[in-house]
Amino acid sequence: MRRLRGTTVVALCLAVGGSWCQRPRSESDGGVDAGPTGGAGGGSAGTDAGGGPGGGDGGIDGGIDGGGDAGPTIPPLEVSDGGGCGLNSCARAHATCGLISDGCGLVVIDCGSCVSPLTCGGGGTPNACGGDAGCVKRTCAGLGVSCGPMSDGCGGLLSCGLCAVPQTCGGGGVPGECGEAFVPKTCGELGFTCGLQGDGSGGTLDCGTCAAPLTCGGGGVPGVCGSDGGTCAPKSCAEQGFTCGAQGDGCGGFIDGGCGTCQANEVCGFGGPGVCGVACTPLSCAAQGLSCGLAGDGCGNLLQCGACPVGQTCGGGGVPGACGTPPCTPITCAQAGANCGYIGDACGGVLFCGVCALVDTCGGGGIPSVCGSLP
Repeated sequence: MRRLRGTTVVALCLAVGGSWCQRPRSESDGGVDAGPTGGAGGGSAGTDAGGGPGGGDGGIDGGIDGGGDAGPTIPPLEVSDGGGCGLNSCARAHATCGLISDGCGLVVIDCGSCVSPLTCGGGGTPNACGGDAGCVKRTCAGLGVSCGPMSDGCGGLLSCGLCAVPQTCGGGGVPGECGEAFVPKTCGELGFTCGLQGDGSGGTLDCGTCAAPLTCGGGGVPGVCGSDGGTCAPKSCAEQGFTCGAQGDGCGGFIDGGCGTCQANEVCGFGGPGVCGVACTPLSCAAQGLSCGLAGDGCGNLLQCGACPVGQTCGGGGVPGACGTPPCTPITCAQAGANCGYIGDACGGVLFCGVCALVDTCGGGGIPSVCGSLP
């Protein structure tokens, strides 16, 4: 059992930790910590009675050494790892973390701590470990995507659908949307009437033969039947603006060795017929405004955007994709039905709910944290 007076409540923080480690609070003014020691000049009566020279509000030790009408002194607080007076318990209160009152006023029971990243009350249930009550998960529709994995903003992933073959996620150049990197062209679309030609995406086309005396490219136009005396000068890749794939020489044959290959993140034809281009530009964590959790890159791949420090969760502060502390709303004495002694605020802190008249004691009538006496 540990006993602490108002001016030394820091020892309670060292013993049990928790988000309340500022000082215990009273319902009247939010504090039961000591103020200036009382002296001549008086002060205002009440829980925080005291005053020094010239008056003013004091703390729990105020009004003891000097003038003024001192109110009731807040008694020392004790923290128990056991059952206190036996009127209340962690099990009876369904508490698995934080501090609760033993029901008799002067002792609070330590019901344990939470394992990071969970916090006491962080999931919205008083005195229970939780973590993401403050994070509103995003949806695929809200993100405007229809395929692939994407971040829900709270550290998890959304599955936004699959694409039908031959489409891929982001394949049309728009992250998170199904599309094809490049649709191979036909002879007619490319303006060819003869010879072997490339389809613009690395494949090949046979665009037919020419009737004599015409020859393919003979009129000076690659891939078109014509006659200029029966000669045709083959065109190179560079002359035709090609950088990849099998391509025709304009005279009915293929360019020997083709026009090259594309880099790993590029597709032949996506930059134009026979030209390399990026099929899908991946989105980075920063581009999506994410600093934590898992995410998708818009092209069907996963990203790890970072972890949160101890005590915080991804989206826990209410901002999707950003580390924050899950909120916990402390209860009041009135909400707890308490009018005396110390109680836990359901978020790991402590409240002082008042003192009883001399004829009563806190919990004396059998009701925890309520003034009463046995009949």
